[in-house]
Amino acid sequence: MIQRDSPTSSELAFDKDPATELICVTTYTNPECLAHTPKTAQGAGVYTFDLDLTSGTLTKRGVLPITPNPAFLVRHPELPLLYGTTECIDKPGEVLTFSLDPSHPSSPLQLLARTSAGGRSTCYLNVAPDARSIAAVNYWDARLCVLPIDAHGAVGEVKWSEAMPGAEYVDTHNPDRTEHWTYRQRWPHAHCAVSEPYTGREGVFVCDLGRDCVAHYTRGGA
Repeated sequence: MIQRDSPTSSELAFDKDPATELICVTTYTNPECLAHTPKTAQGAGVYTFDLDLTSGTLTKRGVLPITPNPAFLVRHPELPLLYGTTECIDKPGEVLTFSLDPSHPSSPLQLLARTSAGGRSTCYLNVAPDARSIAAVNYWDARLCVLPIDAHGAVGEVKWSEAMPGAEYVDTHNPDRTEHWTYRQRWPHAHCAVSEPYTGREGVFVCDLGRDCVAHYTRGGA
């Protein structure tokens, strides 16, 4: 679903109808390469729904087929774009760029680009306050990567990357899902990156499931 600390589509005047709002829902398409095992039906990609703001009713609009495992979505703060991730433990994750047009009757989302996220099982994105970069959080190998965003919203290649302490375990031991389920804290697992919202402090705060801590990262490191 769209991250709600971003402006809503009605605030940005992208809604086709002021009485409805477009809802985007990601679904897992390839559960065999996930770090976890969700107990749910297999999806087909990113689904779109119209939310009736009066009744609360959801009406399906369509689905954009995306594999493997589209996971997290966040809006560009100014442009009609969405950014998403793919989650897979055995191949690099991606930052997906979508165009957003709620007025389209059946296909309000279009995939524009796929860019390597610099790590595996990419589970979270954070667009910088100035919208000039996006931080990608990679759960499996605990890498925080920053990619540039240009004036048109296009995402460039990774320009900064930091592995959390102990992340080298993935490269030296090649753990599988069974080991992960049994020993969840044997190596670090970054799973979100949040900007400080009150004072404009530089960098992001990253939660680490493996080390059970929150780290503050700036461009110079932790």
